[in-house]
Amino acid sequence: MIIGIDLDSTLVDTVGMIKDIFIKHQVAYTPALDWHMTNYPEEIRKEIFDIFKNKPEIMRSIKPFPGVISLLDRMSEKNEIIIITSRVEIEENKRWIESMFPMVSWVIVTNSENKKEHFINEKIDIWIDDAPHGIEDARSLGIPTIMISNSDTPYNHHMRRISFYIPNIMTLDFLGNLT
Repeated sequence: MIIGIDLDSTLVDTVGMIKDIFIKHQVAYTPALDWHMTNYPEEIRKEIFDIFKNKPEIMRSIKPFPGVISLLDRMSEKNEIIIITSRVEIEENKRWIESMFPMVSWVIVTNSENKKEHFINEKIDIWIDDAPHGIEDARSLGIPTIMISNSDTPYNHHMRRISFYIPNIMTLDFLGNLT
């Protein structure tokens, strides 16, 4: 089976970086209510988007969630794992992801949030993501999805009624079929 997985807030703790920005600004953290974080104070929102677009070195400092490396090791014994993510500095990020997750079969870094062509070209059998548009894109192609949805991802809660969801990627260990 070919399993496609998103990176940010799926395999790595991007929300931890966002929480650090709230702390720096001495503002109580609140999760993003929509994908564009419109409920965030403007200065925090701008800083987050600046990091995503202009400071890839900060993005590359984000750590995997605990247990993710061993989970992907087990998953890769029976499956082909492909990470597809949207970031700037494509080649540098690809090398960084490959070094962090050497067990994956392929890493695709794109500067577009639309990953449909990669789902088709790589023949993805199942897609794992937290982003509503990623789940919608995969579903529109008939690809089964697993959505990461928890208290830090209210931006995707509206998809819960139509998507299979789990609170974090480590829950896959309990499902058993992919590991």
